Parts: sequence; C-alpha cells; structure tokens
Amino acid sequence: MNWKAIDWKYIVMFLVTLVCALIPVLWQSSQEARSISVKLLSSTTLQLGPQSGIKDLQVTLDGHNIDRPYLSLFEVVNDGSKPILSSEFESPIEMLTKNEASIVTAQIIDTVPAGITAKVSVDDKRAKIAPYLVNPDDSVFFTILTSGGTPSFEAHARIAGVKGVNYVDSSLPAPNLTGFTVKLIVILCMITLYFVYMASASSRLIVSTLLARITGITLVIGSVLILKGIKPQIEAFLPFPLNGPALLAALFILGGLCAWWISKRTERAAPH
Repeated sequence: MNWKAIDWKYIVMFLVTLVCALIPVLWQSSQEARSISVKLLSSTTLQLGPQSGIKDLQVTLDGHNIDRPYLSLFEVVNDGSKPILSSEFESPIEMLTKNEASIVTAQIIDTVPAGITAKVSVDDKRAKIAPYLVNPDDSVFFTILTSGGTPSFEAHARIAGVKGVNYVDSSLPAPNLTGFTVKLIVILCMITLYFVYMASASSRLIVSTLLARITGITLVIGSVLILKGIKPQIEAFLPFPLNGPALLAALFILGGLCAWWISKRTERAAPH
C-alpha cells in the first residue's frame, strides 16, 4: 500500500469533525444517565356533552359537585440508566395545572414492577408524589381528577443530579411519518455533502481549505442538531432504546459510502 498517496489532511479533518460531532452527543448521553419523566398518557372528560340528550347530569365526589371534570392518566418513569434514591429527593414530584383547571384528587393505580411504595396526595390543589426509590425503567401510574375544563399540566421536582423533571404529553397524535422521513433524509444528505465537499475541496473544487472545513463542520453540527430534535420520533419507531453515538456513527458510515459511490460515478462519467 502506498502510504504517501493517502490524503492525510483529509483523514485528520474527518476525524476532528467526527470528534466535534460526538462530543455534544456523548455529553447529552451522560446528562441523561440520571433522568426521570412524567408522561401524560390520556386525558378524558367525564361529563357528557349536550348532544347526549341527558340533562342535569352531574359528577360528584364526597357530596360535592365537580364542574367540567377531567380524568388524566400519568406515568412516572426513570428513563435514565442510574437509580434515584428516595434520599436524593429534596422535594417531591409535584403536578399542577397551568390554566384555570384545578386538581381535586389523585390516586396511584399501578406500578411496574409491582410493590413500589409510591404515595400520592393532594395539597393546595397540587398532586404530590412522595420520594421513593426509582430504579431504571421503574414506572408508577396514577390518575388526577380535575375540575374547570380541559387541564394543562406541568411537573416539578428537586432531585440531586437531575436537571429537571421531563414532562411529556404522550396523548398528542403520533408524529407525522412523512415529516420524520424527510428530516432523516436531510441529515443523510448533509453528511453525504460533507464527504463529497471535503474530498473535492483540495482537487476539483475552487475553494479555500478554510472555507471547506467551515462548511464541513457546519454540515455535521446541523445534522447533529436535527438528529437531536427528532430523537423522540426515532425512538417511537424502534423496538429498542436509541443509542445516540451509535446512530450518528452509522449515519457517518452510510454518508461516507454514499459519497464514495457518487465519486466513483463522477469518475466514470468524466472524460478521459
């Protein structure tokens, strides 16, 4: 093998760019090692509409009428890779509404695995889940009954090593498959363009090396940001947890193969 014929500057620039792309992904992965999320699974009204034909139907609790009641189902899950001890909770997980709806009562209905000693209470129109041991993939399901119309929730907690509680509205419609596919194709095209542009900058394209490097780094950073934005959508279609660095590496390899195929097609089409 003729080692002198290898364009070492291109290889070094590729490695530097790959490291620049992996750093934010690896940093994000380390931040997500301790993570807890509250997911809204469903929110259903308990009051029949005027079209039902039944008048004066009311929902009561402990003898008190509930105006425009809604029953919302939630899941608290440790979606990180490390356990969270009950002693690491500085404050309980609190659920409160952001609009005129108010919390009436709350109740734990199930846990996975069974036997998790989680307790929920309502105080000052806030639902509070007392601190408990949360191992990775542990889930606690609970319901909240509200009055005052369609509720809008938010979650808060103060936990050591956790930036904040992630609140996810899973009751929203499933992501648009067409938009997701377009974004994934854009990522692949940007990475492919990176390989083609960087490989051609020193030989066929009239462009400075500095501009080529800036363009390459910009394309890779743009790909990483788009990939980070559609990560939840990718996970929705995969039967296994998403590994960010592995997916980025796979896209780099696929982009490199696409660029190699394009360069070979270009050499064949060029006049000799």
